[in-house]
Amino acid sequence: MNAKKKSLNSWVANILANALSSMWSFWTLSVILVVAAFLHPPSNTYEWVMFVISASFQALALPVLAFVSDIQSDRQNKIINSTHQMAMEELKLIKEQQAKLEELIKSEQKRFRSLSKDVDIIDDKIEKVDAQID
Repeated sequence: MNAKKKSLNSWVANILANALSSMWSFWTLSVILVVAAFLHPPSNTYEWVMFVISASFQALALPVLAFVSDIQSDRQNKIINSTHQMAMEELKLIKEQQAKLEELIKSEQKRFRSLSKDVDIIDDKIEKVDAQID
């Protein structure tokens, strides 16, 4: 049951966050605030200041900030995906180079063993010649 509650809460939170962070929310709240100001205008300077502050910060700024945050989030995701793709391509190239280097190392090790055998044969012949000279 707890997992279902979390799933439902996440779903509702996502719906509300998407709805409240849209420019539709901003414009709807703007119209409501203008209508409210005409229907029941504040009577003194203090009420006007409080109305403008609460309207602009609580009602209008938050949807705009959330909307801009979503745009920035999309940009960040594009940058992250691009960086990840480039890193994966680099990793692929590094793996290819590593495979080539491993082949080269094996080839050089074979060549070294072959040359080592040749050197051993030459050393044996030199020892035989030295033994014949003595």
